[in-house]
Amino acid sequence: MKNKHINAPFEMLIAIVERGKSNKVSEILTAHDCNYTLTTIGEGTAQSEVSDIFGFGIVERDVVWALVNPIMSQKILDALDKTLELKQPSRGIAMCIPINAATNLMLDSLGINY
Repeated sequence: MKNKHINAPFEMLIAIVERGKSNKVSEILTAHDCNYTLTTIGEGTAQSEVSDIFGFGIVERDVVWALVNPIMSQKILDALDKTLELKQPSRGIAMCIPINAATNLMLDSLGINY
């Protein structure tokens, strides 16, 4: 495999939001021309041992995965933050991760010179 760095043609967006809010995430993604998403069910726990003992520390979440254009990723993250108020505690989190390593491996396996 070549050790040449190329700009990632896409980024992986991961949004972990309150259960039932994945539809709102999908609407925002669609508005930014991102039509390929996957939603999975997640489960987390609150940070209080007492709440875990009584069984109400479990938090149900939706996890949304999407491939996004790196040029649009910050706009998408800003829209998610504004709409879902992600800066508020326990509302969720969203991030974009460049897919450079996977891209290089994929291009090499396809025999594409870059």
